[in-house]
Amino acid sequence: MHAACLIPPDRSEALLLCAESGTGKSTTTVAAALRGWTVLSDDVTQVVGFEGTAMALPGWATVKLWPDTARMCSTSRFIPTAD
Repeated sequence: MHAACLIPPDRSEALLLCAESGTGKSTTTVAAALRGWTVLSDDVTQVVGFEGTAMALPGWATVKLWPDTARMCSTSRFIPTAD
């Protein structure tokens, strides 16, 4: 699924952020991470059924940002790219 997956600070459940490329999904993911959310994956999330519940599997947690967006976020935790 073309989606970022975020876990809120209380670890209650996962949030899938589904959107087309270029609509701000990664920027929103970084904004949430800077506010204490955990990034489970960015860009692609695999969702599977497990004991009657949907589960999101961890993927690449590195978020790709445009260089100007990365500078605006002022964090070295994320790698800026322009692809």
